[in-house]
Amino acid sequence: MVTKEATGVDVEPIYYSAGYKDGEASQNPYNLSKLLLFILRHTKEEKRAVFVQDVNKNKAMWGDNDSTTYGEEIKKTWVDSLVDTIGTAINVVSTVVDYVSSPITSVIKSVGRFFSSWW
Repeated sequence: MVTKEATGVDVEPIYYSAGYKDGEASQNPYNLSKLLLFILRHTKEEKRAVFVQDVNKNKAMWGDNDSTTYGEEIKKTWVDSLVDTIGTAINVVSTVVDYVSSPITSVIKSVGRFFSSWW
């Protein structure tokens, strides 16, 4: 094993198994939640939500892990990411509406002044 002293890189391996089923023999997946959490933690927050649609929905795939907290941490990571993404989207929409409505408001006021000058 290469050490941090030799390379300057700190390596923390994740032991996992995707599992298999071959005729009568089978092995349940192991530590997939730990692997997914590691991937999410190292993915930009605004990009994390894309993983949700492709995650296997079968709970048996995520059950065997070396910790029981991975599932909750994954959910929290996704929820936090979703809340931040929605907040950013609201800010963008608000900015666009302000930008678009400002000239429209000016035009409406100008048209109103034009017509009121006739009276």
